[in-house]
Amino acid sequence: MEFSRIYDYADMIRTTNPGSTIVARTSKEIEPSKEIFAGIYICLYALKTCWLEGCRRVIGFDGAFLKGVCKGELLSCISKDGNNQRYHVAWAVKGLVQAVYELMPNAEHRMCVKHIWSNWKRTWGGEERRKKFWDCARASFEAFLKVKLDELPELSGNKIIKDLLRYPKQSWCKAFFKDCSKCDVMENIMCETFNSWILTSRHKPIITMLEEIRVKVTERMTNMREFATKWISDISHMALGYTEEQSIRATKHEYKWNGDTEFEIQDGIYKHIVDFVKKECTCRMWQLKGIPCSHTFCAIFLKKYDTTDYVEHWYKDKTYFKAFICCIQPMANMEMWTSTQNPKVEPPVITKMPGRPKKHKIKTQDEPIKKFGKRSRKRTPMTCSYCKTTGHNKKGCAILKEQSSSAGVGSSIANAQATTAASRCHSSTTTDAGSWHGRDNLSLSDVLRMEIYSTSSHMDFSMAKDGILLIRYTAAVVQIPQYLTGIWD
Repeated sequence: MEFSRIYDYADMIRTTNPGSTIVARTSKEIEPSKEIFAGIYICLYALKTCWLEGCRRVIGFDGAFLKGVCKGELLSCISKDGNNQRYHVAWAVKGLVQAVYELMPNAEHRMCVKHIWSNWKRTWGGEERRKKFWDCARASFEAFLKVKLDELPELSGNKIIKDLLRYPKQSWCKAFFKDCSKCDVMENIMCETFNSWILTSRHKPIITMLEEIRVKVTERMTNMREFATKWISDISHMALGYTEEQSIRATKHEYKWNGDTEFEIQDGIYKHIVDFVKKECTCRMWQLKGIPCSHTFCAIFLKKYDTTDYVEHWYKDKTYFKAFICCIQPMANMEMWTSTQNPKVEPPVITKMPGRPKKHKIKTQDEPIKKFGKRSRKRTPMTCSYCKTTGHNKKGCAILKEQSSSAGVGSSIANAQATTAASRCHSSTTTDAGSWHGRDNLSLSDVLRMEIYSTSSHMDFSMAKDGILLIRYTAAVVQIPQYLTGIWD
């Protein structure tokens, strides 16, 4: 079992990555003579150093259940980089959430709005209520929030507001978020993506799982470092796209300049004030995100300022590169570790639950459902057995259909010609069926058509393009007349 070498694993990380914080805890409550695994916390030196240098002061916490024999919970600590992508800070097996509240009691604690909606919709579901709920959560100033809250009783009465305000507004509404972090994120998507990113690793033993996570984070640090060298501007791709979007919205606003550093912007029924000295707008989006809002862009266009001068340094290329400048050092596998005198750790007590263990997350109705166990269909190019070209089969061959249609027309013509030949033959003076008296004006093809037409109605015949008579037999056998055999001989 890998649990027995958990202390050795902690020593190897400290040796290969000096300055890293790794704490392994055990418990003797169940059996005093044995050390039972209780938890492990890992924060590599490269990650915590680069996070302090290049990332905004916001971190998300979430847990994911382990799928192996020994059940548990893997807790992750994920932040946001300058491109609004996830940045891995630390991970632990149990015990991380309690430490956050103990060590950082004065920090702003936000709740995932998506999880609040999942709980709130059990009583107040429906598409209209969902739209109103998200409008309230995205409201960046209190006047707009009040308007959206007043619209809720129109759907379900006053009780719906009381149930919503049971959740502290400071933890889920942008209007009450602090602006020191320069991050307006409301959902804990960064941790959700991390949990899905390590899904296969969560099925494996403890050290194998932790090593796979370390290797994946190492590769991501390298890839992001190379990505930073390919930027086309001084700000991140996300910030560049956001500024372009806000500049388009700014064309719909009316603005007035007071002649100093403040501007008055008319946006619908609201009138906002932009102050360039304080870098503030009364809509609060500039302060929350750290990137100029559409109201600020009105003033930027008027004064012909440089947009990048008013974007926070967290989104600049130099700061972004600092977040990935450090490298995580490699480490040998468990078979190459030296033997130590560390005590052997026992795995936690396995409690087998009734029923078959679930492998996949049970998603809610509004979540996109991913189809597992389905392979994408690879279409093999078809080859026509008639014309030998790809893209269709014999049934859909256009050349064969064209020939079949022309053959059908020829059959009708041949029937008409056979009827004419028969009438010509009967109108002539015929004394003997086997003689050629009175038939000198008939060609061989006329006689053959006449005889076939008169002997059987169970065959289809037509004249091909080269003058050869084509005969299709269906249910009858044609008797060749005696007077024709002499000619064919």
